[in-house]
Amino acid sequence: MYRIIKVAEYERIFIRDYFSEEKKFITQEQASLLRKNEKKLGKKVFEWSYDFLTPINWVGVFIIPGLQVEIFPKLDSDEDADKLRDELLFMLSYTRRVPYRITNEGEFKKSKDSLLEIYIKVFIRKVNEIIKQGLFNGYNLKTANENFQKGKLLIQKQITFNQLRKEKFYVAYEELTENNLLNMIVKATIDLLFTRTMSLKNKSDLIILRNILSSIDTRKFNKNLIKRVKYNRLNKYYKEVIDLSKLFWNYDAPSLNSGNNISTIGLLFDMNKVFESFIIQSLLIFSEKLTEKSYEVQRQIKSKYLFQDNKNKNLFKLKPDIILKNVHTDSPELIIDTKWKLLDTRKENLGISQSDIYQMYAYAREYNVNNLVLLYPFHKDLNVELPIFTNESMREMITLKVKTIDLYSVSNNFNDVYKQQLFNIISN
Repeated sequence: MYRIIKVAEYERIFIRDYFSEEKKFITQEQASLLRKNEKKLGKKVFEWSYDFLTPINWVGVFIIPGLQVEIFPKLDSDEDADKLRDELLFMLSYTRRVPYRITNEGEFKKSKDSLLEIYIKVFIRKVNEIIKQGLFNGYNLKTANENFQKGKLLIQKQITFNQLRKEKFYVAYEELTENNLLNMIVKATIDLLFTRTMSLKNKSDLIILRNILSSIDTRKFNKNLIKRVKYNRLNKYYKEVIDLSKLFWNYDAPSLNSGNNISTIGLLFDMNKVFESFIIQSLLIFSEKLTEKSYEVQRQIKSKYLFQDNKNKNLFKLKPDIILKNVHTDSPELIIDTKWKLLDTRKENLGISQSDIYQMYAYAREYNVNNLVLLYPFHKDLNVELPIFTNESMREMITLKVKTIDLYSVSNNFNDVYKQQLFNIISN
């Protein structure tokens, strides 16, 4: 039985002698497992202190045996966990960080399930759609010692095994079967999720799918096989399910204290990348607002470098998050760099990193752009005028504006309030 801790980014989880969901307490043993598996995953999910840990930048679900930690984005100080989860689902649906858009699925908005359980539900639904359409039959290469010749005769094996058995033929041939790579991945993912889900309904539905695919052999499965999948017009209806499978297997890792017999699984997303992708997708959706300013999003951004060494090797790569170019001249007009960080009125310059300012100056110089924006998420405690920085040391005045956007205002749809915010960001 899994226990659950629900926290927002930068909310402390305390290490104590006993577990308490309400007080956000976990045990020493649970903390040790979290730390070991964090190291195994190679992601800095938490900041660690002697008697507490704090999730930073990564959101989603982190699971170890017996404990599920659900981490939500820190959008404001008094939002409840379900609202934060809905906001995260909406953002993920538009950032291509997940392979299936669930924005319009009303049942999920009312559900109290975790992010992981929701995506397991989506997976189950999509597998059922495949079953209704019919399992894909694909060709597998089979080698066998047969009583008749078909396919290609394997000369070396024929000599080795059948020199005295003239009635046998050691051959290789392609066999049309449901026991193929696509179905193997689906069945293996069903088996994986069955051991991870805490939902009785999900578990029951996965049992049904297991039985339907009982003839599929998964003994040779490993998650690297997913990379070998190729689609064509006959099997492309598997794509969403395979992409979801890949999502689950990407965060499956063996537990370090269990002899590799128990695994952890999670769905973790880097909020820096989610925020950047969400803003880009928002700008593309509201492209008519860009057109009013003669802007369009530059789809392919070419990297530049600050220096070369004495061997002409490029060093110190530069690549902005977003460039808006002029539709008439095709030249860059505005650079936007997103920062998933809460500005703090108690800190000098609101806590804006000096290195970020240097980086924006380098962008202005190398991309020949005079207007720049550092974009942060808005929060209600940010009740001060945001700074505008200028520099006249180059060919023209460089203007760097600090702006924010209220992601909480999106409210599971791109409303007029959010649309106006985007327009304000790109306006001088």
